[in-house]
Amino acid sequence: MHDAFEVVEKEIGNVIEISEAIAMWKMPIVIEKDLLSIYKYLKEETQEESIGIPYSRYVNVDWEAQMNKSIWQIFIDIFKFKWNLYVGIPTQNKLATYEPMQSNFIPKQRYIQTTHYGSYQKLGKTYKAIYHYAKEHNLKLSHDSFEFYQNNPKEVKPHELQTVVMVAIRS
Repeated sequence: MHDAFEVVEKEIGNVIEISEAIAMWKMPIVIEKDLLSIYKYLKEETQEESIGIPYSRYVNVDWEAQMNKSIWQIFIDIFKFKWNLYVGIPTQNKLATYEPMQSNFIPKQRYIQTTHYGSYQKLGKTYKAIYHYAKEHNLKLSHDSFEFYQNNPKEVKPHELQTVVMVAIRS
């Protein structure tokens, strides 16, 4: 389930993130590990007080190919396809790179945005709806997206999870 869609223009700004290339079945473990590393770095190695909402940023996504996969291809991809993503947190200031973390700046861009409600396993339906919304409104999707995690899966039930999903639009 998701909210209505809106086209927004946002600057994510300064971030600290870790690059990954992983299969979908490994994502929960790797994302949690990376976020814990980033939080530890922010607490122990920086004076950063103001941090934003944690996210995963998927890059080099071929939306057309993803939307046209069969159920069988999707199942195989859960184990074999490696997604290119960054796990990160927006920061108030530009921080020093601290391996394996990278400091980055994400400039203003237009996105199709919605809030997904429910388990992460059902995010594919929200992406599919975004894809169809873009087609209906003659918007060209770029090859990257964000998932901002509004709450913690260790603190709420799967049906209570909220994830803001933003897919970049090409100019």
